[in-house]
Amino acid sequence: MGFLLDSTKIVFLSCLFVLCLVELNSAYPNGGRDKRDAIFKEADLEEETEINLQTANDGGGGVPGWLIAVIIVLVFVVLILVLVAIWVCIRCVCSQRVEDSLKNKHSYKTLRNLQKIRALKYEKETIVIPELNIVHSSVNGVSVTPELENFPDVFNVKVYYTIEKQQKLGPFEGGDNKHELPLANKQEPKRVTADAADPYGYKAQCSFAILEGPIIEPINNHSRTSASTATVRMVECSNFRSNTPVQISYFDGDAALGEFPADGEHKLQKLKRTTKDVKAKASDEVGNVAETTFEIDQKIPTVSYQRISRTPTSIIVKGVALEHFPNMENAIITYTSEGHEEHQASSDSAEHEVADYGQSFQGKILAKATDTNQEYIGECEIKIDGPGPMINPIAEHSRTSISTATIRQVTCSYFPAAAPVQITYYDGEESLGEFPAEEDHRLSGLKMTSQDIKVKAADDLGNIAETSFTVDQNIPMIAYERVSRTPKSLVVKGVKLENFPNKDFAVITYSCEGHGDQKAKGSIGEHELAGYSQSWEGGVVRGTASYGNEYTAECQISIEGPGPMIEPVTNQSRTSVSTATVRQVQCKNFPADSLVQFTYYDGDKSLGNFPAGQDHKLTNLKKTTEEIKIKATDDFGNIAETSFTVDQNMPSVSYENIFRTTKAIFIKGVKLENFPDGANATVTYSSEGHDDHQCPSSSEEHEVPGYRPSWEGVLIATATDETKEYTGECKINIEVLMETYHIYVTTSDKRGAGTDANVHIVLYGDNDDTGQIALEKSSSNMNKFERGNTDEFHVKAVQVGEIPKIRIGHDNKGGFAGWMLDRVEIEAPSLSTRLYFPCGRWFDKKEDDGEIERELPAVERKMDTYHIYVTTSDKKGAGTDANVYIDIHGEEGETGQQFLKSSKTNTNKFERGEMDEFEIEAIKIGGIKKIIIGHDNKGAFGAGWMLDKVEIESPQAPGKRLYFPCGRWLDKKEDDGLIERELIPMEREMETYNIFVTTSDKKGAGTDANVYINLFGEDGDTGETFLEKSKNNKNKFERGDTDEFEVKIPKVGAIQKIKIGHDNKGGFAGWMLDRVEIEAPSLGLGTRLLFPCGRWLDKKEDDGLIERELTPVERQMETYKVFVTTSDVKGAGTDANVYVIIHGDEVDTGKQFLKSSKTNKNKFETGQTDEFEVEAIEVGDITKIKIGHDNAGGFAGWMLDRVEIESPSTHGKRLYFSCGRWFDTDKEDGAIERELIPLEHGMETYNIFVTTADEKGAGTDANVYIIIYGEHGDTGRQFLKKSKTHKDKFEKGNTDEFDLETGNVGEIKNIRIGHDNKDTFGAAWMVDNVEIEAPSIGKRLHFPCGQWFDKKKGDGQIERLLAPGEKGAKLAKPETETYNIFVTTSDVKNAGTDANVHIIIYGDDIDTGKLTLKKSKTHKDKFERGNMDEFEMEAPKVGDVKKIRIGHDNKGAFGGGWMLDNVELESPSTLGKRLHFACGRWLDKKEDDGLIERELVPKDASTNGGTVDTAGPTGDAQNGGAQTREPETYEVFVTTSDKKGAGTDANVYVIICGEHGDTGQQWLTKSKTHKDKFEQGNTDHFVVDSFQLGKIKSVKIGHDNKGGFAGWMLDNVEVESPSIGKRLYFPCDRWLDKKEDDGAIERELLPVEIETYKIFVTTSNDKNSGTDANVHIYIYGENGETEKIPLKKSKTHRDKFERGNTDEFEIDAKDVGDITKIKIGHDNKGAFGGGWKLDNVEVETSLGTRKHFACGRWLDKKEDDKKIERELTPS
Repeated sequence: MGFLLDSTKIVFLSCLFVLCLVELNSAYPNGGRDKRDAIFKEADLEEETEINLQTANDGGGGVPGWLIAVIIVLVFVVLILVLVAIWVCIRCVCSQRVEDSLKNKHSYKTLRNLQKIRALKYEKETIVIPELNIVHSSVNGVSVTPELENFPDVFNVKVYYTIEKQQKLGPFEGGDNKHELPLANKQEPKRVTADAADPYGYKAQCSFAILEGPIIEPINNHSRTSASTATVRMVECSNFRSNTPVQISYFDGDAALGEFPADGEHKLQKLKRTTKDVKAKASDEVGNVAETTFEIDQKIPTVSYQRISRTPTSIIVKGVALEHFPNMENAIITYTSEGHEEHQASSDSAEHEVADYGQSFQGKILAKATDTNQEYIGECEIKIDGPGPMINPIAEHSRTSISTATIRQVTCSYFPAAAPVQITYYDGEESLGEFPAEEDHRLSGLKMTSQDIKVKAADDLGNIAETSFTVDQNIPMIAYERVSRTPKSLVVKGVKLENFPNKDFAVITYSCEGHGDQKAKGSIGEHELAGYSQSWEGGVVRGTASYGNEYTAECQISIEGPGPMIEPVTNQSRTSVSTATVRQVQCKNFPADSLVQFTYYDGDKSLGNFPAGQDHKLTNLKKTTEEIKIKATDDFGNIAETSFTVDQNMPSVSYENIFRTTKAIFIKGVKLENFPDGANATVTYSSEGHDDHQCPSSSEEHEVPGYRPSWEGVLIATATDETKEYTGECKINIEVLMETYHIYVTTSDKRGAGTDANVHIVLYGDNDDTGQIALEKSSSNMNKFERGNTDEFHVKAVQVGEIPKIRIGHDNKGGFAGWMLDRVEIEAPSLSTRLYFPCGRWFDKKEDDGEIERELPAVERKMDTYHIYVTTSDKKGAGTDANVYIDIHGEEGETGQQFLKSSKTNTNKFERGEMDEFEIEAIKIGGIKKIIIGHDNKGAFGAGWMLDKVEIESPQAPGKRLYFPCGRWLDKKEDDGLIERELIPMEREMETYNIFVTTSDKKGAGTDANVYINLFGEDGDTGETFLEKSKNNKNKFERGDTDEFEVKIPKVGAIQKIKIGHDNKGGFAGWMLDRVEIEAPSLGLGTRLLFPCGRWLDKKEDDGLIERELTPVERQMETYKVFVTTSDVKGAGTDANVYVIIHGDEVDTGKQFLKSSKTNKNKFETGQTDEFEVEAIEVGDITKIKIGHDNAGGFAGWMLDRVEIESPSTHGKRLYFSCGRWFDTDKEDGAIERELIPLEHGMETYNIFVTTADEKGAGTDANVYIIIYGEHGDTGRQFLKKSKTHKDKFEKGNTDEFDLETGNVGEIKNIRIGHDNKDTFGAAWMVDNVEIEAPSIGKRLHFPCGQWFDKKKGDGQIERLLAPGEKGAKLAKPETETYNIFVTTSDVKNAGTDANVHIIIYGDDIDTGKLTLKKSKTHKDKFERGNMDEFEMEAPKVGDVKKIRIGHDNKGAFGGGWMLDNVELESPSTLGKRLHFACGRWLDKKEDDGLIERELVPKDASTNGGTVDTAGPTGDAQNGGAQTREPETYEVFVTTSDKKGAGTDANVYVIICGEHGDTGQQWLTKSKTHKDKFEQGNTDHFVVDSFQLGKIKSVKIGHDNKGGFAGWMLDNVEVESPSIGKRLYFPCDRWLDKKEDDGAIERELLPVEIETYKIFVTTSNDKNSGTDANVHIYIYGENGETEKIPLKKSKTHRDKFERGNTDEFEIDAKDVGDITKIKIGHDNKGAFGGGWKLDNVEVETSLGTRKHFACGRWLDKKEDDKKIERELTPS
């Protein structure tokens, strides 16, 4: 009944609800949504609000009310009849409509308000939650299943749970079957209150208790039974209160391992070998759950073996071992393989032979070990990768003797590579030898009958193979035909070899007792055996033939009796120089039937063949012949030899000396020897062209008449006795003793003194006269015997001895024959001095006495050498091409006019501003009184000359230089018109100057040219002095060197300036001078003048000058004490030459080599400190140093710890420069020079206490280092070498104390400690803690660690960053962050790398340590050409990033070389900003500077384009980073020359250098103007992004010399940017080609000011004046000259340079200032000829100044003076 009432109630309410809906529907069409929304919007309803029904019904009509009432009654009747169905339907409809209403907030609120208006209220019911409805569904959750009753719609019910009246959970949906409450299962019992309510006002409440949840007790009893199984025992569960059974499931991660009842053992399956943590989950059927995790036993039963070996029929498994079996002795190992029966073996044995596996088997054998209970199982797989060992068929073998044979190329297959194989041979059971495989085998002990040989191969691993073969039966043999004998040998003839592979290469050894073995070639049939003399009476000689130390054969040769011989020669005599007679020669022991012949030899020359039994007349003997050899031979080849000394008493004729007169030759001291006693000999003298002349031998002096004095030749004297048998002879060489005379003829300076006649001279001597000598060719003047000239003649004539007089005259011929001779001077080697023949008379038939020939007596005068220095003024046009002479007047006479012909200092002498040095030899004139100097007013380019001064050094004034000032013109058109001047001397004091010349350290800075210097002071200048011999360098003026010269030159007083330059000679003349320093006594003690330069002296560089004027900066000298400490690391010392450059805020010292250590004999040894004293100029406040070495010596690599410097300017303070890096081309970055910055905060001694953990194996023998990071930077890597507390440092449980002296880093933030992983006995190390004390700290800092430093333990790290912490604390991990690193490889050929790349990020706190960039997020193959690779790295947070260091290990299959374009970096610390690190350089040992590691700074902090010099281990972290620079974009325009072949395919780079740094190497990869860049005649436009460099000083441009056509001719470079404000022009016009010009492929260009010139060229109006040739122009001005400018495009005429036309050209070129001249010409090419007549040229500058240059001449090789280029001056 209650159910029906309830149902009725529901029906009634439903009807009423329907009625309301119908009313609303009629009031608001479309569900009334539009109106309703408007009302709610107007009322701005946010909470439940009562709404007037009238308001809700405003706005329109609907269905009539009575009709609606009828419908409701009908519906009511129908619903009563089907009560249950209606109740269900109503419930569904209500539920759906409520859900629909909740979808619209306004609809829901409206519904609630309507309900309240109608006041429909009901009693509240309770919810029931029985205890059975509460389960612990998880470890951290409780599942509650509520039972809701009497709610209209359970789906709209919200349930809240309050725990102990404190914690409120919910709401939960009433329609859900379960509510999960987050309550831990191990808590105490809790009282819970549940509150339920729906939107209609229905509420209910109940309370219940939640008891402690179920748990699994700890699982301790378990074991691993195989790689995939384990057994878990005695698992207990608690607090499961239901009566349902508990099941336990096991999981390895998400993988199920099985489900088991709680009671009993649990056999887990599907474990992985790596499984460690296993999760156990217990649950009942109600839903209670408990979980736990335990670590599964890691001791997996295993079976292993060391190796296998094979025999022909089995496999032997060796070193079998079991692990983690309960009882390993009772295990059985079963070997199985497909196709083979199982084989079992006991675990008692470690070696198992598995039978029936033949040599051909390959595959897998499974070895499975089980215990007796079959529970524990271990397996391993034995892979047999190939067939068993075998001996390959023996095909090549041969018999090498009766008892030996050689087996070749015996190879085996399938033996292990690591094990050596031995091969044994057997003849039956007898062993023939054991040999290593892969070699030829020499068997011995064979029998003649041996045939089948067995072979067995075995290695030391037990592998065996066998085979057999039939040995070769062809045995080598040797035989001969006969033997003959010689005096010292046996000759074996008809020798034959059989069964040798190649008898041509066989060797036969002959041996006999008492004789040495002798060898002969088997290819020769006759062998001579030495050492078997004639007296040897015979024996047995054994002949053994061998081939290659393998093949051998033997034979025996029997010899009887002594050999044939010749009896001694006793009767012989010499009959002349070339003849002798030998008598009665006998021989013996020749075979009776043989015919014997005798042959005589003088050395190797035969003297004739003679039969036995006669006298032998020998001829063709030499005078020196002593020993004669006789050889007797017969027709059987027997030989006998002997020798004798021929009679040396040969007839001879000799003489003592000869004397010549004009009529005869006198032979004195004639003697005859070795003629027969009493012989009446005659001496006959003969020569070609003369009659023989005979003299008796009784006279010792013979006169041979008829020989003129001029005759020379050989006179033969022959002496013979009366019988004509004995003859003696000698040859007498007769020579005319000629001599070269140097004759100096000085014509008087009187008017008309010269002559055109032919002058001759005769020299009269003590013994003879020369005869008349014509003085034909003057070596000093083209026109000889001119007024005032001295003519020099070199004549060869008979030596006449001392010359007391001469005769000189002329033939009176020529237009002007009359001659006035001033004097004659003569020199000759035989003369002791220069002879002086004064004259001063006319040789003229109309003057004086009318004589034209005179005899002049000699007046003796000595010679002197004069050094003359002539300086031409430095004024425009001061030079001359005329012939300059000087006449030096002294106390004892004058030198006469001496022409200054050859300058020792300049090729072109007497040029503007030049000093020319001459050396002349003239007569001694005593003290110099004056000079007369002048010229002949001749010369192609003008004779006028302005002489500045003359200086003379002579033996009369040693150590002094006479100074003759002039400063006047010698020019007929200037001054007073004189071309000769008389000058009076001023004496100059000499002084010794020490000059130090430093060549720049730039590439190619050195020179091979001859360098000179001129010092200018208040007392004049020194003149040009060549710097010839460096005191400290063998090769002077080399790159980076300072050369010291000591020169003695005139004292100039206070030095005001210097001029220094060179002569542009030598293979590499261009020179970049850094500076010059000068010391002299007159400057004061300790004072050195500094003349800075820093510019090129090179015609192809800078402004093209090769001489510069420098002004001084006075600097005091200072003594620097330099203390250099070499690191205490193995191999740290060096034998190289170390240098230092100390830089100050004003200057630097230049390169100073550290030569002599004051503290150690052997400097720069490991761990020692060397002290040096360096004397150099005072540099101001020291800002940095550069230190390096020359990489010379056997051990050049060096590790520098630090440098300390003291000097007077540091005021007792010692500056410290920390380093700790290698200077070694094979280590670190390969640098051998580094720049170090002084430590701002001085040095500090840190006491470091390192405690090694007290665990087994914790100690290490590796080299341990530490880096301390502080507020002022870091210490760099410092090795902890010597413990103060223990001899063996870093042992288990020990605390080692170290004293570390290094830079003061201020407050310590972190430390980094690690080791180098090097150790013979293991590098692993476990550190417990590190502690540090220092005076500046004031306390001991503790750095906990407790970690392994081992690549095989823990996390594999061998370096850690430690932070300070409390004692006993665990390792405080440093704060980390994620770095995104973007690395871009350049887009240049071969730019990519396969090397391992690393990076270190440096911040203002710490650095990250070395990070290897392993996996790119963007490319599979990282670091490829043109690619950008992204890496994500977790590393320590370093603070503000200051720089990075990036490099690689130079390894890789295709080379380590790499060209890095840039690196970008992002991290949370950069606040979304990406830092850019520009590079654009090679990291390649074969490219650029050879470095493979570079330091880069961010673009907005760079001072040199992104790259920075390595400044020690701390870099910018220590020194505060770099200055900030604004970014800048530079537009670069590169113009390739228009010459043929000028373009290039190479990769071109540019470096823009400014006052604030440079851009670094920027590769010009993409032209904005041309697809193919750098083509002939093109201008390519590029963009270079960098930073503001300030004023641009230069650009460096070059290429990598790669590509098919690498050579390039660059015309010019132009650069512009916003900060410059204009376009800078850098001219070049040179090749960058290793095969052209000077071979350079990089050039440094300097900017020039640009001027726009308008050039107006007017061609003459004469016939054929025009030209088709290519015309060019040079413009000269006060600031230099332009390069060659081609006049290509006329602005006024299409066809330029036509007759009568004026062509206008506009060109941009160097601003030369005020124009002084032009040079214009053409190349003489053109279809209609190159000839051109130029009328005039006008040049106009941008300021409007126009200059006119008149010409009116032909430029034509066929017209005028044939010139095609002319210089024009303004008119």
